[in-house]
Amino acid sequence: MNVPKPLIPKEHGSWSVLFVPLLAGAGIAGKFDLKIIFLLLSVFFLYLGYYSCLSYFRWRNLSAEKLGDYLFWSFIYSAFAFLFSLYLLIQYQLGLLVPFGFFSILFLCLQIIQALHKKERTISGEFSGVLALTFSAPLSYYVSTGIFNQANLSLWFLNFLFFGRSIFYVKMKVKANSVKESLDSLNKKFYSGKEVLLYLLLMFSGVFFLTFLRLAPTFSMLAFVPATFYTLGGILRLGRKIKMKNLGFMEMANSLAFALILILTFSKK
Repeated sequence: MNVPKPLIPKEHGSWSVLFVPLLAGAGIAGKFDLKIIFLLLSVFFLYLGYYSCLSYFRWRNLSAEKLGDYLFWSFIYSAFAFLFSLYLLIQYQLGLLVPFGFFSILFLCLQIIQALHKKERTISGEFSGVLALTFSAPLSYYVSTGIFNQANLSLWFLNFLFFGRSIFYVKMKVKANSVKESLDSLNKKFYSGKEVLLYLLLMFSGVFFLTFLRLAPTFSMLAFVPATFYTLGGILRLGRKIKMKNLGFMEMANSLAFALILILTFSKK
């Protein structure tokens, strides 16, 4: 029997949205042990299983052999995800992994449904994707501490707010790269970036709301500052041609800076 070539997503941004929140949650909990390694593997294979399943439904016009490959790897990856999760559940008695698992699968199924209706690249589709992927933050905090409280939800909300910015920023850059009109004035540049600017306002309002209610550290807002300056600089640089690969690397750097500062602010809480 010939084993089909493994399916690995090439969307680097999705990997950042999945794993940076997970590492942030573990860092804030102050523990990076074997439990987190098993969780990381479980989340890794769950995402690969989701991607394979999504490919099966998205490309139904391909050959039966190719669709069979997608289905094969969907089952294999999902089996590995289940085994690593089962180990965490039994070995460390993390009972909430059961409802968390159902919750994660539900979100991923909704993403598949949106993809079937060609809506996964819409604003609402991408936001639901970010909501699903950033769930790894409260999940890793729970696995590290065995506790589920408002801190888990605050972590989820903070990560969701941060990675939501990338949706508008990347769309802005891609659109500016494709237009023939010259963006040679500040008015044109800020008009092109109006959605991003509005989101930044909403993002900081959300963080302020959390800190006002004392659901997040007062200085957690600092974690959003590097990406904000990068975003404003990106608006001022509109009109220059960019390489999408470089854009991906910069988004990754911003994500890591966010996670590091967020860990430091929570440690001072």
